[in-house]
Parts: sequence; C-alpha cells; structure tokens
Amino acid sequence: MSKALTKPPRASASAATDPIPSELLKYLEKYRVVVCTVCQYAIQPNAIARHLKEIHRITRSRRRPFMQHVSKFELAEQDCVVGLTPQDFPVPLLPVQSGLQCQYNSCLHLCATEKRMKSHWILTNLEVLAFRLSNHERRGQPIIDWKPVPLQTFFKGNLLRYFTGTPRIKEPDKKLAHFCSDNDVKDIEVNIEPKPTEAARAPLSPPSAIQLSNLIDSSNNPLLHHYIASTSLSLSTNSEMRLMWQVFVPQLAYQHQFLMHAILACSALHLAYQNPERQQELVAKATEHQDLGMPLFRWAMANPDLRNCEAVFLYTHLLVINCFALEKEAERLFMVDGNAKDDEGLPAWLFFIRGGCSMLCNVWDKIEAGPVRYLAVAWDFPIDISAYSDQPLIDYFLSVPHDDWDEQKQTQYRIASVELANAFCCMQAMGENATTWDIIRIWLMRIPVPFMDLLKIYDPGALILLAHYCIILSRVESSWYLKGRASRLLFMITRRLDEKWHRYIRWPLEEIGVSTPSGAAKQLSWPPVFE
Repeated sequence: MSKALTKPPRASASAATDPIPSELLKYLEKYRVVVCTVCQYAIQPNAIARHLKEIHRITRSRRRPFMQHVSKFELAEQDCVVGLTPQDFPVPLLPVQSGLQCQYNSCLHLCATEKRMKSHWILTNLEVLAFRLSNHERRGQPIIDWKPVPLQTFFKGNLLRYFTGTPRIKEPDKKLAHFCSDNDVKDIEVNIEPKPTEAARAPLSPPSAIQLSNLIDSSNNPLLHHYIASTSLSLSTNSEMRLMWQVFVPQLAYQHQFLMHAILACSALHLAYQNPERQQELVAKATEHQDLGMPLFRWAMANPDLRNCEAVFLYTHLLVINCFALEKEAERLFMVDGNAKDDEGLPAWLFFIRGGCSMLCNVWDKIEAGPVRYLAVAWDFPIDISAYSDQPLIDYFLSVPHDDWDEQKQTQYRIASVELANAFCCMQAMGENATTWDIIRIWLMRIPVPFMDLLKIYDPGALILLAHYCIILSRVESSWYLKGRASRLLFMITRRLDEKWHRYIRWPLEEIGVSTPSGAAKQLSWPPVFE
C-alpha cells in the first residue's frame, strides 16, 4: 500500500532538513492563494497539510511551523480562484507553458495540446444539434482556427483550468457568474429555450407553453438562472462536462420534468450552501422539488427508451449530489431504516446509481455516443494499480477480531475488506484526480448488498470498514456538496460503535481529525502494519 493513504513510516528526515516555510509556501495576496514554490502550483486551502505530508513527506510534528505560516493569510475558496482570468499576466510563481486558443468567434477555448484542440472542435460539431450553440460547424485547422498562446493554471488535477495573457472576450454565460441572490436575477436575461431551426437540427423540441408554465413558474426562475450561471459550473472542472451540465442538461430538462426538478433542487441546495442565513427556506424548496421529481423518475427508470435514457442517466447523478447536499444525518447516506424493505435495503441514491447501468443496458449505445458520454466514461475509466500492493491493508482489515461472527458475516466482511483495500490502491493511483464518481465506483458500487444489510443493523465490522472509507470520502471534500461529510459520518460511527472497537478505527480518526466521545482511542498505538 502506498504511503500517501496510510500512516507513513517513521521518517529519517528532521526539521533541520525541511525548507523554510516562507520560502516553500508563498502567498499571492492579489489572488488569495498559497503557491508551493517547489511544485509550482497553488494549493487548495483545505489540502495544505495533506500536500506537505504526501508530496514533501513532512510529518505531523514538523508541519506545525508551515501551518502557522499559512494561518496568517486570508485564503480564497478554490471555487473562487478556478474561474479567474488574471489581468496581470503572467502570474508570479506559476510556470508558463505553451498552449492553444480557439479563434472561432468568442469561443477562445484553451488547451495544452493540438490533440485536445481537435477534440474540442469535433465535440462541438457532433453535439451542436443537442446544444444549439453557435457552432464551429467543421473540423478545425491549425493556424487558421487556433493560435499558440502562453498558458498558466493556478491548480493541478481536477481543478486545472487554463488562462492566458491574450485578451479574452467574455463568454455569454460568464455574465451570470456574479449571481448570489434572487434580487440579482431581475436584470439578467438568459435564453435557454431552443432557437427555431430546421427539423433535422432540432432533436430537442420544447414542450408546450402550458407544460412549461406548470413546471417553471416565476418562483422557480431564480433557481434556474442560478443553476445555469453558477451551480452547473461547480459540478465539474472538465470543460466538456461543464458544457454538458450548463447547456445540454437544462435543454433536456424541458423535455423531462423529473430532470428539471432535479436541477432546481440542486440549485436550491447550492444557494443554501452559499447563503447559510437562507438555508431553511432553500432546503425546503430543494426537498419539494426532490419529492416532486422522484415518482416521475421512478416511472422513467422502469421504462427506459431512446427518448428518456439520457435524462434518466443524468438524474441518477444529480440524485447523488442532491442527497449528499441535503442529508443532514450522515449515516442516512449509507444506511436505511433496518425495517425498510424498499430498494433492496439500499439508500435511494445508491440503489439507482448501482442499478442504473443494468437497467439502461438496452439504450447504452445512445448514452455512450451522445452529449452525456463524458459522464458515462467516468464510470469505466481504467485505473492502473499494478504499482501498489493491497495485501498490507487486507491483512490490516482482517486483523479485526471476527472469529465469533457467523460464517456468512465473516464472508461478507472479507469480501468488503478486499474491495476496500483495492479502493485505497485506486485512490493512491489517481491522486488528486479522483472525482465524486470515482469514490463511489471503487467501493460502494462493488460491495455486495448483504454487506449493506450489515450496515443497516450497525454491525461493528461493517462500521469499522465504513470508518476507513471516510478517508477516501475526505479526498473529494473540495466539492461543496461533500464538505464535512467524512468527519460527520466518522463521528456518527464512533457513537454507534462500542468503545472496545474504537482502537480499530484509530487510523481514520487521526487522518480526518475526529475524537471519540470518550477520547479513549487517542491513547492506542497504530497497528504494526503501519509502523
């Protein structure tokens, strides 16, 4: 098992060999970010300690002066920095690399290689019918359709987004990026209805005015505006997927009410996150849309066809996001009432995301060929873990005393342990590139339903493994709908577990920074496998 996701071995290095904090971590006041001068990129505010640990191998005891150094700075949330186009180029401390900029009208798409630029033009051509954008309408040509430009990026991994010193024309959707409350919407015009065009180029025709008025009344307009202007851009840092969430999904939602309810619920929850003083009102609105959309979705899920398959597929993903954002009691995200008989005893979001692929298999070709294909690929993208061994973690999980469990319980625990060890190897291989869908597919999609039944009854072995899964969950907490979920779930587990089991969750407790109610686990040593 790689050291990044386990307790690192005792290091031979000392504080005397560490770089000076003020030289390693430089603060750019204008952009409110901290840049690692060795790695040459900005670090997310909540990832500085992990960066020091995993990249520079600076142990907890030696990280104190570094954390004290950065605590003096006012740091912006990564979401506020990712979308910046700095006026002063180049930004100090960030490397400048060669890249390309699309020259079609006001597109100005940026990428690092010609291969990606060609993919950008092909994407636009193939999907213009669905997106109804001013398209490029042909394959791009070097020099004519794109030009070399210098590029920089604040972050790496999932938050990578290029900017350049070349003057940029604002993209149409950017005029909405300032939206923060309902009052801002009144002066903003957003045309998301399809423009009249030839039948062959209009596969998505809007429903009748009566249908629209029944769904999108004036009270929902601010939510729809906010989804297009802000929420959609927060669901991915990948440019193709952002385009899908921002343009294609609202277009498709006009054809499928359950999908419209899902994006309105997501928008309300995003606003609630940004405006805590309005949380009660906005969460109630989100719950209302969630409740209205679910029965319609269940029917569509049971009757998938070429017309609704993309909407069904998208809804399952929005359901995951909405459930994570909406559920205050963390345990309900992974467990259901022990007496519940619906959905095979799984939480609704997990039941539908697990069953979605099999129920849509007859229409999967359309999903893989259409605008949602980038989301579909995310579930099948191969992860090479050949460089990592899962055996130390398997041995560690199986060291939990389980001789007095019945044979079926032991079998389920062993299966889930092996899968969880494999999941940690996957996380080590992906590093900072792991997404929400990755952390779901590498364990929650693979463990058998009988193991979920053990979670329903708060079985100690199942809870111990779930506690360790919290380490994986914590790796993607930069997403607004996942913030705080890992620590809240882990705290719940400590309350459900008898104190005698706390020594077996010492690793996640210390990794995430959660104390047990009694504090007893703090005096326990690490298992030998991590020494």
